[in-house]
Amino acid sequence: MNNLNSVLIEGALVEDVHPPFEDGSDAFFTVVSDRFYKKDSDILKEECFVDIWVPEPLIKACLAIGKKGREVRVVGRLKSLDYSESGKRPFLVVVAEHVEFCKQKSSFSEPQVQKESETGGVEEAGG
Repeated sequence: MNNLNSVLIEGALVEDVHPPFEDGSDAFFTVVSDRFYKKDSDILKEECFVDIWVPEPLIKACLAIGKKGREVRVVGRLKSLDYSESGKRPFLVVVAEHVEFCKQKSSFSEPQVQKESETGGVEEAGG
């Protein structure tokens, strides 16, 4: 059996994209993805917060476009971070391979598309 490690997440940025730290690490951002479901006669909302790591080829475009509240679609892979030295459990992050920011709502502007297809891609999608 082949292993598959692929993630697709859609949601909104919790805050602006964080630039890389001085040690040259990846940039990152957090996405909140809402799930609505019905229980009895109530409609309930479940929020899921996911940390996204942005590798070097995508950082510049994500920093320029990725602002708090902006809707985003991320395709990537899971990566486990091990904090065994501090006694904490390992946790998962998503390493972005493709990032698509949804067009900001405006009644008078044309969609702007920015692509970096050679590097896995960052684009601004219309609507």
